[in-house]
Amino acid sequence: MRGWLKWMVLVCAGLLPFSWAHAQAYPNKPIRLVVSYAPGGITDIIGRVVAQGLSKQLGQPVVVDNKPGASGMIGHEMVARSAPDGYTLVLATGGAMTINIQMVEKPRFNPLKDFTSIGLVTTNDSVLVVSPGFPAANFKEFVEVVKKAPGKYSFASAGIGLPTHLGGELLKKEAGLDMVHVPYKGDALAVVDVMSGQIPMMVAAYGSISNYIKSGQVRPIAVMSPKRIPLSPDVPTVAEMGYPGFVAMTWGGIAGPAGLPPEVVQRLSTALHATMNDPEVKARYASIGSNLANSTPVEMDAFVKSETGKWGAIIKQLGLKSAE
Repeated sequence: MRGWLKWMVLVCAGLLPFSWAHAQAYPNKPIRLVVSYAPGGITDIIGRVVAQGLSKQLGQPVVVDNKPGASGMIGHEMVARSAPDGYTLVLATGGAMTINIQMVEKPRFNPLKDFTSIGLVTTNDSVLVVSPGFPAANFKEFVEVVKKAPGKYSFASAGIGLPTHLGGELLKKEAGLDMVHVPYKGDALAVVDVMSGQIPMMVAAYGSISNYIKSGQVRPIAVMSPKRIPLSPDVPTVAEMGYPGFVAMTWGGIAGPAGLPPEVVQRLSTALHATMNDPEVKARYASIGSNLANSTPVEMDAFVKSETGKWGAIIKQLGLKSAE
Protein backbone atom coordinates (compact mmCIF):
# COMPACT_ATOMS: atom_id res chain seq x y z
CA MET A 1 0.00 0.00 0.00
CA ARG A 2 2.80 2.35 0.92
CA GLY A 3 4.44 1.69 -2.45
CA TRP A 4 1.25 2.59 -4.31
CA LEU A 5 0.79 5.69 -2.17
CA LYS A 6 4.33 6.82 -2.89
CA TRP A 7 3.78 6.21 -6.61
CA MET A 8 0.56 8.26 -6.62
CA VAL A 9 2.23 11.14 -4.81
CA LEU A 10 5.01 11.19 -7.36
CA VAL A 11 2.54 11.10 -10.27
CA CYS A 12 0.45 13.95 -8.84
CA ALA A 13 3.55 15.97 -8.10
CA GLY A 14 4.55 15.53 -11.71
CA LEU A 15 1.14 16.41 -13.11
CA LEU A 16 0.72 19.66 -11.22
CA PRO A 17 3.65 21.43 -12.88
CA PHE A 18 2.54 20.07 -16.25
CA SER A 19 -0.99 21.42 -15.79
CA TRP A 20 0.30 24.80 -14.68
CA ALA A 21 2.77 24.96 -17.57
CA HIS A 22 0.00 24.04 -19.99
CA ALA A 23 -2.22 26.88 -18.70
CA GLN A 24 0.68 29.33 -18.78
CA ALA A 25 1.54 28.38 -22.36
CA TYR A 26 -1.60 30.07 -23.72
CA PRO A 27 -1.38 31.55 -26.23
CA ASN A 28 1.30 29.74 -28.19
CA LYS A 29 0.01 30.53 -31.69
CA PRO A 30 -1.89 33.34 -33.48
CA ILE A 31 -5.43 34.20 -32.35
CA ARG A 32 -8.24 34.97 -34.77
CA LEU A 33 -10.58 37.87 -33.90
CA VAL A 34 -13.71 37.63 -36.03
CA VAL A 35 -15.28 40.98 -36.94
CA SER A 36 -18.74 40.31 -38.31
CA TYR A 37 -18.91 43.37 -40.53
CA ALA A 38 -17.20 44.72 -43.63
CA PRO A 39 -13.82 46.48 -43.43
CA GLY A 40 -13.82 50.25 -42.96
CA GLY A 41 -16.70 50.70 -40.52
CA ILE A 42 -16.41 51.59 -36.86
CA THR A 43 -16.67 47.93 -35.77
CA ASP A 44 -13.75 47.01 -38.00
CA ILE A 45 -11.72 49.99 -36.81
CA ILE A 46 -12.31 49.15 -33.16
CA GLY A 47 -11.55 45.48 -33.84
CA ARG A 48 -8.17 46.35 -35.33
CA VAL A 49 -7.27 48.73 -32.51
CA VAL A 50 -8.12 46.09 -29.89
CA ALA A 51 -6.41 43.31 -31.87
CA GLN A 52 -3.20 45.32 -32.04
CA GLY A 53 -3.36 45.98 -28.30
CA LEU A 54 -4.01 42.34 -27.45
CA SER A 55 -1.12 41.26 -29.68
CA LYS A 56 1.15 43.53 -27.67
CA GLN A 57 -0.10 42.14 -24.36
CA LEU A 58 -0.24 38.45 -25.31
CA GLY A 59 2.93 38.21 -27.35
CA GLN A 60 1.13 36.54 -30.24
CA PRO A 61 -0.47 37.96 -33.41
CA VAL A 62 -4.20 38.67 -33.07
CA VAL A 63 -5.48 38.64 -36.63
CA VAL A 64 -8.75 40.34 -37.62
CA ASP A 65 -10.94 38.16 -39.84
CA ASN A 66 -13.88 40.03 -41.41
CA LYS A 67 -16.95 37.80 -41.81
CA PRO A 68 -19.87 40.07 -42.76
CA GLY A 69 -23.38 38.83 -43.43
CA ALA A 70 -26.83 38.48 -41.89
CA SER A 71 -26.37 41.69 -39.90
CA GLY A 72 -23.37 40.27 -38.09
CA MET A 73 -24.88 36.94 -37.15
CA ILE A 74 -22.81 34.81 -39.53
CA GLY A 75 -19.54 35.76 -37.85
CA HIS A 76 -20.99 35.38 -34.37
CA GLU A 77 -22.42 31.96 -35.23
CA MET A 78 -19.02 30.86 -36.56
CA VAL A 79 -17.37 31.70 -33.24
CA ALA A 80 -20.18 30.15 -31.20
CA ARG A 81 -19.52 26.85 -33.02
CA SER A 82 -15.73 27.00 -32.84
CA ALA A 83 -13.49 25.04 -30.48
CA PRO A 84 -13.38 26.57 -26.97
CA ASP A 85 -9.61 26.87 -26.90
CA GLY A 86 -9.18 30.65 -26.91
CA TYR A 87 -7.83 30.88 -30.44
CA THR A 88 -11.08 32.06 -32.05
CA LEU A 89 -12.73 35.15 -30.59
CA VAL A 90 -15.38 37.58 -31.78
CA LEU A 91 -15.89 41.29 -31.44
CA ALA A 92 -19.41 40.79 -30.09
CA THR A 93 -21.80 43.60 -30.97
CA GLY A 94 -25.13 44.79 -29.68
CA GLY A 95 -26.78 44.40 -33.07
CA ALA A 96 -26.02 40.73 -33.47
CA MET A 97 -26.08 39.72 -29.81
CA THR A 98 -29.11 41.55 -28.45
CA ILE A 99 -31.21 42.96 -31.30
CA ASN A 100 -31.29 41.10 -34.60
CA ILE A 101 -31.13 37.74 -32.85
CA GLN A 102 -34.50 38.62 -31.31
CA MET A 103 -36.03 39.63 -34.63
CA VAL A 104 -35.49 36.38 -36.53
CA GLU A 105 -37.77 33.37 -36.50
CA LYS A 106 -34.94 30.86 -36.17
CA PRO A 107 -32.02 32.29 -34.16
CA ARG A 108 -28.57 31.07 -35.19
CA PHE A 109 -27.29 31.08 -31.60
CA ASN A 110 -28.22 31.90 -28.03
CA PRO A 111 -26.29 35.02 -26.95
CA LEU A 112 -26.72 34.19 -23.26
CA LYS A 113 -25.57 30.56 -23.52
CA ASP A 114 -23.29 30.13 -26.53
CA PHE A 115 -20.53 32.61 -25.65
CA THR A 116 -17.95 33.26 -22.94
CA SER A 117 -17.62 36.96 -22.17
CA ILE A 118 -14.14 38.45 -21.87
CA GLY A 119 -14.96 42.14 -21.53
CA LEU A 120 -16.60 45.19 -23.09
CA VAL A 121 -14.38 47.42 -25.22
CA THR A 122 -16.60 50.21 -26.56
CA THR A 123 -19.87 52.06 -26.66
CA ASN A 124 -20.63 54.26 -29.65
CA ASP A 125 -22.99 57.16 -30.03
CA SER A 126 -25.39 57.04 -32.97
CA VAL A 127 -25.93 60.10 -35.13
CA LEU A 128 -28.47 61.12 -37.77
CA VAL A 129 -26.74 62.63 -40.79
CA VAL A 130 -28.08 63.89 -44.11
CA SER A 131 -26.58 64.43 -47.54
CA PRO A 132 -25.14 67.91 -48.23
CA GLY A 133 -28.11 68.92 -50.38
CA PHE A 134 -30.87 67.85 -47.98
CA PRO A 135 -33.35 70.74 -47.51
CA ALA A 136 -33.08 71.07 -43.73
CA ALA A 137 -30.54 72.94 -41.62
CA ASN A 138 -31.49 71.51 -38.24
CA PHE A 139 -33.52 68.77 -36.57
CA LYS A 140 -36.73 70.81 -36.36
CA GLU A 141 -36.62 71.56 -40.08
CA PHE A 142 -35.72 67.92 -40.77
CA VAL A 143 -38.91 66.70 -39.06
CA GLU A 144 -41.00 69.27 -40.94
CA VAL A 145 -39.53 68.30 -44.33
CA VAL A 146 -40.04 64.56 -43.83
CA LYS A 147 -43.58 64.99 -42.48
CA LYS A 148 -44.61 66.98 -45.56
CA ALA A 149 -43.70 64.04 -47.84
CA PRO A 150 -44.83 60.74 -46.24
CA GLY A 151 -43.01 57.76 -47.74
CA LYS A 152 -40.75 59.90 -49.94
CA TYR A 153 -37.61 59.73 -47.84
CA SER A 154 -35.55 56.72 -46.85
CA PHE A 155 -32.82 56.26 -44.27
CA ALA A 156 -29.83 53.96 -44.41
CA SER A 157 -28.17 51.94 -41.67
CA ALA A 158 -25.33 49.44 -41.46
CA GLY A 159 -27.82 46.56 -41.52
CA ILE A 160 -31.11 45.11 -40.36
CA GLY A 161 -31.39 44.66 -36.63
CA LEU A 162 -28.45 46.86 -35.68
CA PRO A 163 -28.74 49.60 -33.03
CA THR A 164 -28.56 52.21 -35.79
CA HIS A 165 -31.51 50.56 -37.54
CA LEU A 166 -33.46 50.51 -34.27
CA GLY A 167 -32.49 54.13 -33.69
CA GLY A 168 -34.07 55.09 -36.99
CA GLU A 169 -37.19 53.06 -36.27
CA LEU A 170 -37.53 54.67 -32.84
CA LEU A 171 -37.14 58.10 -34.40
CA LYS A 172 -39.89 57.30 -36.88
CA LYS A 173 -42.18 56.24 -34.07
CA GLU A 174 -41.43 59.09 -31.66
CA ALA A 175 -41.50 61.88 -34.26
CA GLY A 176 -44.32 60.39 -36.34
CA LEU A 177 -42.24 60.07 -39.51
CA ASP A 178 -42.98 57.88 -42.52
CA MET A 179 -39.58 56.76 -43.84
CA VAL A 180 -38.31 53.59 -45.51
CA HIS A 181 -35.34 51.71 -44.06
CA VAL A 182 -32.56 50.76 -46.50
CA PRO A 183 -30.06 48.31 -44.94
CA TYR A 184 -26.44 48.18 -46.08
CA LYS A 185 -23.59 45.85 -45.17
CA GLY A 186 -21.75 48.34 -43.02
CA ASP A 187 -21.60 52.10 -42.43
CA ALA A 188 -18.73 52.52 -44.89
CA LEU A 189 -20.91 51.40 -47.79
CA ALA A 190 -23.95 53.43 -46.76
CA VAL A 191 -22.14 56.74 -46.25
CA VAL A 192 -20.92 56.73 -49.86
CA ASP A 193 -24.51 56.85 -51.12
CA VAL A 194 -25.46 59.51 -48.58
CA MET A 195 -22.54 61.72 -49.63
CA SER A 196 -23.62 61.46 -53.26
CA GLY A 197 -27.27 62.14 -52.42
CA GLN A 198 -28.40 58.78 -53.75
CA ILE A 199 -29.99 58.20 -50.36
CA PRO A 200 -30.89 61.29 -48.29
CA MET A 201 -29.91 60.25 -44.77
CA MET A 202 -28.58 57.58 -42.47
CA VAL A 203 -28.27 56.68 -38.81
CA ALA A 204 -24.70 55.62 -38.08
CA ALA A 205 -22.23 55.05 -35.30
CA TYR A 206 -20.54 58.43 -34.86
CA GLY A 207 -17.04 56.98 -34.91
CA SER A 208 -17.54 55.36 -38.30
CA ILE A 209 -18.40 58.62 -40.09
CA SER A 210 -16.72 61.29 -37.94
CA ASN A 211 -14.21 62.06 -40.71
CA TYR A 212 -17.03 62.66 -43.20
CA ILE A 213 -18.70 64.99 -40.72
CA LYS A 214 -15.46 66.93 -40.22
CA SER A 215 -14.98 67.28 -43.97
CA GLY A 216 -18.56 68.42 -44.55
CA GLN A 217 -19.36 65.49 -46.84
CA VAL A 218 -22.37 64.68 -44.64
CA ARG A 219 -24.22 66.96 -42.21
CA PRO A 220 -25.10 65.87 -38.66
CA ILE A 221 -28.66 66.72 -37.61
CA ALA A 222 -28.87 65.13 -34.15
CA VAL A 223 -27.12 62.57 -31.96
CA MET A 224 -28.96 59.72 -30.28
CA SER A 225 -26.78 59.57 -27.17
CA PRO A 226 -27.72 60.82 -23.67
CA LYS A 227 -25.47 63.87 -24.09
CA ARG A 228 -23.72 65.78 -26.85
CA ILE A 229 -20.57 64.38 -28.45
CA PRO A 230 -17.33 66.26 -27.62
CA LEU A 231 -16.12 66.16 -31.25
CA SER A 232 -19.39 67.77 -32.43
CA PRO A 233 -20.49 69.93 -29.49
CA ASP A 234 -22.88 72.02 -31.59
CA VAL A 235 -25.00 69.03 -32.63
CA PRO A 236 -27.98 68.58 -30.25
CA THR A 237 -29.29 65.29 -28.92
CA VAL A 238 -32.68 63.98 -30.02
CA ALA A 239 -33.70 64.17 -26.37
CA GLU A 240 -32.96 67.92 -26.36
CA MET A 241 -35.20 68.34 -29.39
CA GLY A 242 -38.32 67.36 -27.48
CA TYR A 243 -37.98 63.58 -27.11
CA PRO A 244 -36.73 63.03 -23.55
CA GLY A 245 -35.14 59.68 -22.79
CA PHE A 246 -34.38 58.95 -26.45
CA VAL A 247 -31.16 56.88 -26.58
CA ALA A 248 -29.84 54.53 -29.27
CA MET A 249 -26.19 53.49 -28.90
CA THR A 250 -24.01 50.67 -30.18
CA TRP A 251 -21.55 48.61 -28.15
CA GLY A 252 -18.88 45.99 -28.58
CA GLY A 253 -17.04 43.45 -26.46
CA ILE A 254 -14.68 40.52 -26.81
CA ALA A 255 -16.12 37.02 -26.42
CA GLY A 256 -15.25 33.43 -27.22
CA PRO A 257 -17.34 30.28 -27.58
CA ALA A 258 -19.01 28.80 -24.52
CA GLY A 259 -16.80 26.60 -22.37
CA LEU A 260 -13.53 28.53 -22.51
CA PRO A 261 -11.21 27.25 -19.75
CA PRO A 262 -11.12 29.60 -16.74
CA GLU A 263 -7.36 30.09 -17.05
CA VAL A 264 -7.76 31.19 -20.69
CA VAL A 265 -10.56 33.61 -19.75
CA GLN A 266 -8.37 35.06 -17.02
CA ARG A 267 -5.40 35.46 -19.37
CA LEU A 268 -7.52 37.19 -22.00
CA SER A 269 -9.31 39.35 -19.46
CA THR A 270 -6.02 40.56 -17.99
CA ALA A 271 -4.62 41.31 -21.44
CA LEU A 272 -7.80 43.11 -22.49
CA HIS A 273 -7.83 45.22 -19.32
CA ALA A 274 -4.24 46.28 -19.99
CA THR A 275 -5.09 47.02 -23.62
CA MET A 276 -7.95 49.31 -22.70
CA ASN A 277 -5.68 51.17 -20.26
CA ASP A 278 -2.98 51.68 -22.89
CA PRO A 279 -2.56 55.44 -23.60
CA GLU A 280 -2.15 54.74 -27.32
CA VAL A 281 -5.47 52.88 -27.42
CA LYS A 282 -7.19 55.66 -25.49
CA ALA A 283 -5.84 58.26 -27.89
CA ARG A 284 -6.98 56.26 -30.90
CA TYR A 285 -10.49 55.95 -29.48
CA ALA A 286 -10.66 59.68 -28.82
CA SER A 287 -9.53 60.47 -32.37
CA ILE A 288 -12.45 58.57 -33.90
CA GLY A 289 -15.07 59.68 -31.39
CA SER A 290 -15.61 56.26 -29.85
CA ASN A 291 -16.24 55.73 -26.15
CA LEU A 292 -13.80 53.35 -24.49
CA ALA A 293 -15.27 50.64 -22.25
CA ASN A 294 -13.40 48.35 -19.87
CA SER A 295 -15.19 45.62 -17.95
CA THR A 296 -14.78 42.22 -16.33
CA PRO A 297 -16.31 39.08 -17.87
CA VAL A 298 -19.01 39.09 -15.18
CA GLU A 299 -19.88 42.73 -15.89
CA MET A 300 -20.13 42.01 -19.61
CA ASP A 301 -22.45 39.05 -18.92
CA ALA A 302 -24.75 41.30 -16.89
CA PHE A 303 -24.65 44.00 -19.58
CA VAL A 304 -25.58 41.58 -22.38
CA LYS A 305 -28.47 40.26 -20.31
CA SER A 306 -29.71 43.79 -19.59
CA GLU A 307 -29.45 44.88 -23.24
CA THR A 308 -31.25 41.73 -24.38
CA GLY A 309 -34.21 42.61 -22.17
CA LYS A 310 -34.22 46.29 -23.15
CA TRP A 311 -34.16 45.77 -26.90
CA GLY A 312 -36.47 42.77 -26.74
CA ALA A 313 -39.18 44.96 -25.25
CA ILE A 314 -38.67 47.64 -27.94
CA ILE A 315 -38.68 45.10 -30.77
CA LYS A 316 -41.93 43.65 -29.48
CA GLN A 317 -43.47 47.09 -29.09
CA LEU A 318 -42.54 48.11 -32.63
CA GLY A 319 -43.40 44.70 -34.10
CA LEU A 320 -40.07 44.45 -35.91
CA LYS A 321 -39.03 41.27 -37.70
CA SER A 322 -36.07 40.24 -39.83
CA ALA A 323 -35.78 37.70 -42.62
CA GLU A 324 -32.09 37.08 -41.84
